[in-house]
Amino acid sequence: MPKPTFHNLPAPKQRRLVRAALEEFAARPYGEASLDRVAARARVAKGSLYQYFEGKADLYRYLVLDELGRRRSAALADITAGTLFERLEAMFMAGLTAFDEDPKAAALGARVHEQAGDAATRALKSELRERAVTELRELLRAAVERGEVRADLDLDVAARVVATVAGPGLVEALCARLGKSVAQIASGRVAVDRAAVTDTVRATMEMLAHGLAAPAREGARR
Repeated sequence: MPKPTFHNLPAPKQRRLVRAALEEFAARPYGEASLDRVAARARVAKGSLYQYFEGKADLYRYLVLDELGRRRSAALADITAGTLFERLEAMFMAGLTAFDEDPKAAALGARVHEQAGDAATRALKSELRERAVTELRELLRAAVERGEVRADLDLDVAARVVATVAGPGLVEALCARLGKSVAQIASGRVAVDRAAVTDTVRATMEMLAHGLAAPAREGARR
């Protein structure tokens, strides 16, 4: 996480440095990203970066957990009503809309989930997943209390299944439906069929809400 010297910087310089780092990590896999290029973009000496962060991994972690986390929280701030599945749908759509406004942030978010070869990115990916599971576990707990889902659910198992289905599973289904990669969608340079996005999200929520089994026929219930 940033050193106190980073927080003491004037706001414009902070924003310039964060923007430079965001562009560098969005453009390249973590292993290929360079602090030299971050420093050049931010118009600071490379040595100055070490006054603000411990190193590349520390800066990357700050971008993913703090910067992207702050943007995500802002996008989801108003989603406080509706059933569990209405809220999950709204949360996913709000995330897409927020990142549409900043393709670089979207590209970095996509890279975090695609990268798995580096120890730093693997650990960060695991931490992000556990945060998502914790958030979903609390949403499920509240839904149980409201009588929206089964009271006998194992909340931890359910949260992990939903995190997978409504996370990587939904993204994979969306890419297949659009015929585009995550990187292409995140780049902001290709047209995305928003109706297809909405239909895919709603189909996923419908499956989570009602499962895969066909409804029992009336005669079978007797």
